[in-house]
Amino acid sequence: MGDSSFGARARRLGAAAAAAAALAILAAPQALAEGGPELSGSSELFSALGLGDGRLGLSSVSRLVLEARPSERASFRAEASLELDYGALSAFAAAEDAGLAAAAELPPGVDPRRDFSLDQAYATLIAGPLDLRAGLVPIAWGSAYAFNPTSRVAPPRSPWDAEETEVGSPGLDLCLSLPRGLALELYAAFSDRSKSLWPSLEEGDPELLPWGAKLQYRGSGFDISIGALREIMSFGDAGGDSRSYWACADAVGSLGELDLYAEAALRIDGPSFPDWEEGLEAAAGLAWALPLDGATLRLEYARLGSGGAGPEDYDWAALLAGTAVTLGRDYLLAALEREEADRWSVSGGLLANLDDGSLAAAAEAAFRPEPEIELSLRCILYRGERGDEFDGRFEAAPGAELDLARPLLGIGLRMDF
Repeated sequence: MGDSSFGARARRLGAAAAAAAALAILAAPQALAEGGPELSGSSELFSALGLGDGRLGLSSVSRLVLEARPSERASFRAEASLELDYGALSAFAAAEDAGLAAAAELPPGVDPRRDFSLDQAYATLIAGPLDLRAGLVPIAWGSAYAFNPTSRVAPPRSPWDAEETEVGSPGLDLCLSLPRGLALELYAAFSDRSKSLWPSLEEGDPELLPWGAKLQYRGSGFDISIGALREIMSFGDAGGDSRSYWACADAVGSLGELDLYAEAALRIDGPSFPDWEEGLEAAAGLAWALPLDGATLRLEYARLGSGGAGPEDYDWAALLAGTAVTLGRDYLLAALEREEADRWSVSGGLLANLDDGSLAAAAEAAFRPEPEIELSLRCILYRGERGDEFDGRFEAAPGAELDLARPLLGIGLRMDF
């Protein structure tokens, strides 16, 4: 359903000035020096028309990537973005229209249209069989395309954002290559998944810090791994109630033109372990390179035990807070895409909530008159009965109805550098 949470956007505003300054300091002194850091990125403008209410929305997204490799053993990477949303594409405007927010309540100097995010900023050191990453590190476990139940460090991500940049977490990630195709990966992070804006003394409690460990085997044409992790959804929960422990497994391999994958996480600290109904989260699917040149078919099924079994169990408050991006338990994703590199691409996808029968569909056609310029046309549609997830309408407060599933048609322009 996308990120419609104003709270999730507001949590990132507090770090904007410091992050922008840090990135500038890193880039400026060496950007023009021979062998210095490499800069790349993109700027995109998007305009959308609401197909139901006729309201217009505008957005601008600029992304900057800095990469430096001072030696064969050491490297650094940082990625940041600046997004501005107006009209129907503004989460704050939608909340204000529903009576859930007011501009007068904002702290002085805060612009809810502006969302600056420093997504990654980390150093990598390679020492023989050891790879060490430290800083704002992306910790992206799992091989599934749209749903990743074994990735429980970064904030939850919408299935529609499967190819977006993985948000980093402050911490340390270590990967040690072992004999016979084995590898051991360990991580320790220093933030909760909600990325809370307000500091807390609990953040320093070793019992409330996320960690993970997994053993991976890399074979000929397939990889498998098993591991365990501790997830912290929010430091703000009294007594550490947001702490949970999971056992996880992941497998990916190829069979001819088929890429197959499956991953699962089972909560191991619940009162009724093993709870196969509410304690299991899993995803499995395939990517099939079709005989048609440049075409790929994707199919994926996800079972999310933490979701609601039906509309009466949906946690809309978690969706607004950004601690959840879906509401149900069972999902099926089907997507078809075809492209000719640096020329054009077309794609379409259908996401079905199998619990209530509601549907969300998205399609995009893009054309590149030049390798650095892309023109696109996009459409998002929803279908569902009132109360269903992809109907989107619910009463967020007495007398305040919010609609999170508004169909739209839009055009975009992106320039890469």
